[in-house]
Amino acid sequence: MAFRDNNNKSDKNVNILYIFNEGRTKRINSNKIFPEDFFYFFNLLKENYQKTDFIEMNSSRKNLAPKLINFLEKVIRKITGLPFYSSQLISIKNLKKIFKSKLLVLTNETVGFSSLFVLWSMKCIKSDLRSIIFIMGFFNNFLNKKQNSYFKNYILLKFLKIFDTFVFLGKKEYEYAKLNFPHASHKFIYIPFSIDVEFWKNENHDSNNRQSILFIGNDQNRDFELLRKIANSLPEENFLFVTNSEFQNLPSNVRTLKGSWRTELISDSEIKNLYMNSWLSIIPLKESLQPSGQSVALQSMSMHIPVMITLTKGFWDEDLFEDEKNIYFIKNGIEEWVSKIESLHKNNNLKLLTKNAYKTVSDNFNINKNYNQFNQLVSALLKN
Repeated sequence: MAFRDNNNKSDKNVNILYIFNEGRTKRINSNKIFPEDFFYFFNLLKENYQKTDFIEMNSSRKNLAPKLINFLEKVIRKITGLPFYSSQLISIKNLKKIFKSKLLVLTNETVGFSSLFVLWSMKCIKSDLRSIIFIMGFFNNFLNKKQNSYFKNYILLKFLKIFDTFVFLGKKEYEYAKLNFPHASHKFIYIPFSIDVEFWKNENHDSNNRQSILFIGNDQNRDFELLRKIANSLPEENFLFVTNSEFQNLPSNVRTLKGSWRTELISDSEIKNLYMNSWLSIIPLKESLQPSGQSVALQSMSMHIPVMITLTKGFWDEDLFEDEKNIYFIKNGIEEWVSKIESLHKNNNLKLLTKNAYKTVSDNFNINKNYNQFNQLVSALLKN
């Protein structure tokens, strides 16, 4: 979907500011067609609220912040392991935009931590400043709470207090948070991670000419060693790994491509073509509460590509997905991966499974359908 210019005629005089990690400005300025998956309803909201703008963290620009801030956040990162990168965000221009805003929308935990002290300070001056943060893995930090330092737990609890609304992209993490933090549960809402099904569309559903088993991903919850073992155990299959992760001793049946969403080494349209030439999308994962692999799985399903994924406690919505009906779950190790992939060649129900998967995504993870729930949340916050 191309980035649409704002054409709303009923201007609501409200300043809404998104704070993104890297990758958005480059796409907007490219004039290319791209999916809106990782814009988190920005474009749709801009149609309702004309004064919707965004700023973006920038790792390539050094010394945006005073040297003291750079030093302090390095110390905090080392002590807590939390992603504080305010130096990539702080500038006079950005601070002015934040101060003028009525509502801030922060699009992941890294952005949240990097904005935490700024927002904390701003709220002392501007008490009506509201905030929404999208959550995907933040509560992993509480799983071993007793092992955390006092300082880390203090920051985590301050994080919970400072932000007004937490939008969970995975249902399991949402349920964990409600159960374990009832005092803050009024701030929690579940809106599934949503993709641009109009972009991720494959008119050719015939898988007979597709060559590869596809893996896409970079995050720390991907199990790269297990991935290598899967490829090594299936020498007759062709694998394509799209990742920045470094591998050693890969078998000859694996082709690798460097790629990450932020840097766009491979364009969204090129990724779409990779899906179209693949007969299976695999997502081996480490155990985590974070709904890892969600975007790749949903994009694959929207493209009528079957998905095989490790079933972790963070899987985003077990109520909507059923093994061998619209997805393939792996609950054990390498032997199950290998046997299940081998069995797919004899499976006559692949077309039915991909049809079911596509319907599940279209009905429940469609960015245009799920926008209404987000818009209601924004409206309610702005009335407070």
